[in-house]
Amino acid sequence: MGDYLFALANAEGWIGEHRISDPVAIRDLYQKAADNGSSDAMIALGLMLFDGRGAPQYTKGVYLPREQQDMKRGLEWLERGMKSRCSYAQPLYNAMASVNKQCLVFRSPARWVWPAFRDGRTRRNLDGSFTYVLKPDAERERYWREKNAACEASAEVRTTAKDCSY
Repeated sequence: MGDYLFALANAEGWIGEHRISDPVAIRDLYQKAADNGSSDAMIALGLMLFDGRGAPQYTKGVYLPREQQDMKRGLEWLERGMKSRCSYAQPLYNAMASVNKQCLVFRSPARWVWPAFRDGRTRRNLDGSFTYVLKPDAERERYWREKNAACEASAEVRTTAKDCSY
């Protein structure tokens, strides 16, 4: 968990001026934690490979370049990480609450995946036209939407969402 949280802290910009901001280096940090068995890191790595986002929830602009992304491999890491737990840990902090509150909530990563299969993903060509890099796929959308619903209904996700409300 420590390696995962270190990678996440860098991706989110929590470390400050000495943080690692190179998305490829952050991907490598997630990879190291995933290789050491962190399901949270497997999920974060999967999301980063799938759509480039450097942090599973709120990123400060750390995105993996498109040529480094690999949707298929990203989905494989997501599936692997979700085998042990359907969710990933997301630290939350709210300084605006009457009492500063810090929580570790658990979120479903599938919430970021099913819309990609609903809408598809495109890239802009040099001539201004668009090409699908991921075509809409109703069957895969349903699969990931159902994974999301089951995870959102899990006690872990429901409990932490309730306990960390402000």
